[in-house]
Amino acid sequence: MRLTELMGTDDENEELLSEIRHIRAKLAQWD
Repeated sequence: MRLTELMGTDDENEELLSEIRHIRAKLAQWD
């Protein structure tokens, strides 16, 4: 299932994806 089917608008998805990338980048620093 695609993310857009689970979430609301594309703008909300972009915001969410950028948050996830930011968090993953932080986690990568801790590894």
